[in-house]
Amino acid sequence: MQSSAYRDRLNPWCVVRLSEQAPMTVARFRRRPDAEAHLRLLSQAKRDNFAIVFNNPSEIVPE
Repeated sequence: MQSSAYRDRLNPWCVVRLSEQAPMTVARFRRRPDAEAHLRLLSQAKRDNFAIVFNNPSEIVPE
């Protein structure tokens, strides 16, 4: 089974749910167009605010 950190490095584009509390990663993708498509679907289906962020793999601290 792959570790979470390894999967995170493979999928740096994140769709993040923005809330008054801490932001939460909803989904991760390898390509930005895939993240953008998912963001469009979420925006149509839910009233919450979402954003796309790039999680730089070099900034991920190994566990």
